[in-house]
Amino acid sequence: MVSKTDVKRYALIGLCVCSLILVFLPLFEIDAFFVDYSVSTWNIVRQAFGEDVDLEGADLIAVLCAVCLMVIPLVHLLKLTGVFGKSFKDSKIGSILLSVGQLAAILGFSYFLVFFDNDFDDFEMNLLVSLLTPWFYIWFVAIVVMIVLSCTLGEGEYSLAAGTSVPTQNGVFCPSCGAMNSSASGFCSKCGATLSNQEAPIVCSNCGRKLTATDAFCPGCGTARK
Repeated sequence: MVSKTDVKRYALIGLCVCSLILVFLPLFEIDAFFVDYSVSTWNIVRQAFGEDVDLEGADLIAVLCAVCLMVIPLVHLLKLTGVFGKSFKDSKIGSILLSVGQLAAILGFSYFLVFFDNDFDDFEMNLLVSLLTPWFYIWFVAIVVMIVLSCTLGEGEYSLAAGTSVPTQNGVFCPSCGAMNSSASGFCSKCGATLSNQEAPIVCSNCGRKLTATDAFCPGCGTARK
């Protein structure tokens, strides 16, 4: 059984892979002297470290942001695949910090590379925004979705007390990763967490509402208790 946490993690992994692909795609299109320049994150980093260039001020910050745009998705991908440990794999705080860091990097990259040395009147602002390619907006939206998913990472279908597992008719839910295990399992087959013994809650077979020991019928839908 695939838990909600697994689905969110897989979605985040896909978005991290997309971010790594977007590193090589142009974020800006600059048309100057009848020559089109496609500016990608990879091109900026390659030129900055491949040539004897003195970087300072806004250019240096733009390059640092570009490096962050390349490194952060890779670190996030390694985190989500469990390279840094199973306990850190579904860490909500870790994913939020990495996703927000990526958002700050792409905003800083675009600001210091394109907007920093320009006046912000309406005409010039419209001109500068027109330099952004659809890939920039796709990347920006992907990062926002990553932040939203990260904020709910680790929240399974059940609210579990720390260190306790919840048995159901189909098996036992792991308190660590939310995976379903057989009732006889002492440890989670997915993450290895200990599955403590706890009496199964009485729930309605129709709507899933929790019932008390004295309820003969569900107070929510009227279904007879089985």
